[in-house]
Amino acid sequence: MAEYRQTTVPFMSINATAAVTGLSRNFIRTGCIDGKIPHVKSGCKYLVNVPKLLAMLDLETEVSGE
Repeated sequence: MAEYRQTTVPFMSINATAAVTGLSRNFIRTGCIDGKIPHVKSGCKYLVNVPKLLAMLDLETEVSGE
């Protein structure tokens, strides 16, 4: 996986999250709608909890890497 830069902003837009994680915008948006990606909804905008998302991705990598 790509190296992730550290972020001090816990919530980011879908576009900013895609730039940080390397995941596609559609994947992140669909994950928010399905409730699989930690987020809050402000009006019609999804704000992704990036530290929690990165922690989830690390856990999934460890499980699938065994």
